[in-house]
Amino acid sequence: MTLTRVYVKALDRTLDTMAVLACLCLVFQVVSISVDVSLRYFFGAPIKAVISLNEWSLLYIAFLAAGWLQRESGHVRVDIVLNFLSRRGTLFADLFGIALGIAACSVLTWFGVKVTLEKYTSGVYDFFKLEDVPIWPVYLAIPLGAFLWLLQLLREGVQVMREHGRTRADPLTDL
Repeated sequence: MTLTRVYVKALDRTLDTMAVLACLCLVFQVVSISVDVSLRYFFGAPIKAVISLNEWSLLYIAFLAAGWLQRESGHVRVDIVLNFLSRRGTLFADLFGIALGIAACSVLTWFGVKVTLEKYTSGVYDFFKLEDVPIWPVYLAIPLGAFLWLLQLLREGVQVMREHGRTRADPLTDL
């Protein structure tokens, strides 16, 4: 098994795991809000942490699932515009979009790691919601998800270039 296949398999498993974790966060949201509403309605005793944990899980859902969603081609794509472009124009648009995504994910990863480490080393807590909970685990979702999304975008960039290299040899494909 080549190193590339090992990398692709490991990335796919990681993306699948992150998607499952995002789904579990969603299940947690449904159950916790249902329990909280029931307790509030019937006993006048809501669970204090439910709103904060659900807000934080929204961040985790978005970032943990982003790379998986990219792999599954689930992000927004304006096909109506791409249908009017030539093969070369579509290639350029695809590579341009991937390059923008790589740039954005690189910035998110870099600054996300920086801020997460800063929050961890300074021992900052979320004083507005749950004052006993450190805030760095909340921030951790950003660099983790952005990095996995970055790896998926890099893989797609390589795939697009390989596909273009295969079709480039046929002069009739660019008509």
